Amino acid sequence: MKIITLGKLAGEGMANLRARSGMGLTAITIITLAFVVLGLFLVLFFNLNSLGTSLAQKLQLRVFLTDGASIETVGESLRSLPGVEGLEFVSKAQALEELRKQLGERSELLDLVEENPLPHTYIVRVREAELIPGIAEEAKTIVGVEEVVYGRESLGKVLDFINTVSILSVVGMVIIFLATLFIVVNTIRLTVIARKEEIAIRKLVGATDAFIRAPFVFEGIFMGLASASLASLLADFTYRLVLERAPQAIPFLPILPREAVVPQVTLSLLGLGVLLGIVGSWVSVRKYLR
Repeated sequence: MKIITLGKLAGEGMANLRARSGMGLTAITIITLAFVVLGLFLVLFFNLNSLGTSLAQKLQLRVFLTDGASIETVGESLRSLPGVEGLEFVSKAQALEELRKQLGERSELLDLVEENPLPHTYIVRVREAELIPGIAEEAKTIVGVEEVVYGRESLGKVLDFINTVSILSVVGMVIIFLATLFIVVNTIRLTVIARKEEIAIRKLVGATDAFIRAPFVFEGIFMGLASASLASLLADFTYRLVLERAPQAIPFLPILPREAVVPQVTLSLLGLGVLLGIVGSWVSVRKYLR
């Protein structure tokens, strides 16, 4: 279709929406509320996913070396392992000093030990938490490595947390999307029913299916965009309030800044709004074009 024709069809879709302003306003209100819930899901998803990733990044491998092991050779072997991002070497003397600080007043007990019993250690940072078990197994095979510790239970809990959040968020968003799609389909279907005679006449005079369907598609897109825009504004307002009050209520829980969340939520909602409008109108009109 030409751009001018598309413009006329878009105008017709807007006119249809204005002609049923009461019904259209009701539908937009309901869709907006659904999008608000969806936006909150997205906000929660981004923050929990960030929290899970942050916790995973704090998990590190501690590689203890045997007495007499070549520090440089072990370090080079560790760096060559796939997924290793960096190493930090902690000498026996440094480890003993850290232990003294941790013991505090009881650090004098270490004076009873004639030799430093602590081993040289490499702290290994990895790219992804999922890689830790495999890297740990490979590190154990390196000559000069006595033991590898990485907090197996903590890692399992973090990975389970990330997976659970991802699954629940996706399931919740799919349910809301389908419920909203149902609202759009039924709203546009009422318009189609009211204009089914007009559709039949257009088909008789040779109008193509795409030409007949276009105004309804634009109507659905306008409804989706309007609802998504309103929901984005409400999500932004709500997130600003959360950022103001959360540090006092839950100071131990890191929250992503507005710039890292709101633009993504807005783009996601607008994209879903367009998708809902297209799919909803397509489904509604299909029956009357057969």
